[in-house]
Amino acid sequence: MLDSARRKDYRHAMSMRNGTRTSRQPWRPSRRGLAAIAVAGVAALGVALYMRYGLVEPASVGLVCDAGALTTVCVVRRVFIGIFVNDGFGIAALIAALLSLLRPNIVTVAVSVAAGLLGVVLYNTGLSALALSLLPLALARSAPLPEFRPE
Repeated sequence: MLDSARRKDYRHAMSMRNGTRTSRQPWRPSRRGLAAIAVAGVAALGVALYMRYGLVEPASVGLVCDAGALTTVCVVRRVFIGIFVNDGFGIAALIAALLSLLRPNIVTVAVSVAAGLLGVVLYNTGLSALALSLLPLALARSAPLPEFRPE
């Protein structure tokens, strides 16, 4: 048997699903979640800047790697170039941003921020900018309804 508090929560959730109440609060990440998103963004920005200005753009690194060197730097450079030539960062950022619009949570927002920043710095500006512009909508979206599980 359900106690009165659970019944009230269940009625509240059902009334919100039927559209009779529209007072749901927007989803807000906690302070720890915001810190995790900021750390992911700063780390992705640092990696992207290092990759672009340290490994991709310098002519000396390009000449050595194009000559057939099989160093770790050349392998990492080839992998990153392969990803951004095929819009991998932009697609990943857009998928994560769309997922965060459907079910907002810290993981999808952090992945979207990280992939979006990687894409903006590493030449995937179109899709990455679109994904980053969808993130404020994820913050404005209302929180998901609690699931009811009868005992």
